[in-house]
Amino acid sequence: RSNSIFFDFGSSNPPVLTVHIPLANTTILKVNSGDGNLNLADIGPYEFEAYTANGDIAIQNVYAKYFSAETANGSIFMKDSAAQGISANSSNGDIQLENITSDVNLIAHSSNGSIEMKTEMLNSPIEFTTDNGDVTIHTKNKPTQGYVEAKASNGMIDIFGDDSGNVSFGGEFPKLKVDVVNGDIIME
Repeated sequence: RSNSIFFDFGSSNPPVLTVHIPLANTTILKVNSGDGNLNLADIGPYEFEAYTANGDIAIQNVYAKYFSAETANGSIFMKDSAAQGISANSSNGDIQLENITSDVNLIAHSSNGSIEMKTEMLNSPIEFTTDNGDVTIHTKNKPTQGYVEAKASNGMIDIFGDDSGNVSFGGEFPKLKVDVVNGDIIME
């Protein structure tokens, strides 16, 4: 059974809707918007999905088994969140990840936009791809284990000073895969 609520604000002023959801029985939470920004914070359902056709998505303090954010025309910002699986997808916009952890995989893709990640340590499997934009990963601690596979068709690669694109830090896990068509890849 689907419980859907539709709102039509019909105003030139940007409408704001605040919804408080009890966590006790929430297993799957889906938030969809045709035109508008989504700001989501302090939630923890089992599974979480956010989608907007035209707008930005900001996610903070989300703790779930799996969560995803997708926008066709807008940017995605995720901060202070964790899950076993995390996915961020933007057709036309940047993706910014700050203090995000994933046990199984962290996937980000932008067709036309850059991907930037700030983290204490690279300890999660990562797969970042962008067609037109840079991928930049800032970490306070250089990895002590794992493997980086980076490919930039039309751009430079700098993995902690190594420009070869394939860098091992001792071991195969976690695997960090970065693929850029038109842009640079920087890990520092």
